[in-house]
Amino acid sequence: SVQIEILKDIAAGLSTTEIARTRGVSEQAIDKSIARISKHLGLPKSADSHQRVQIVRAYFENKGQGV
Repeated sequence: SVQIEILKDIAAGLSTTEIARTRGVSEQAIDKSIARISKHLGLPKSADSHQRVQIVRAYFENKGQGV
């Protein structure tokens, strides 16, 4: 799924701008996907970089478990 690919891009250290550029979409589209990923993972809403850290932690904690 697109969200899993974006999750992998975040885990690889790509910025929102870099992810948007490689996918040919707007940064706002990536931000919305990140918000959906956070909601799906049950992470609290956050406007700062801590949200990305939490997403990456969840990715590595669940890697291989059908995240």
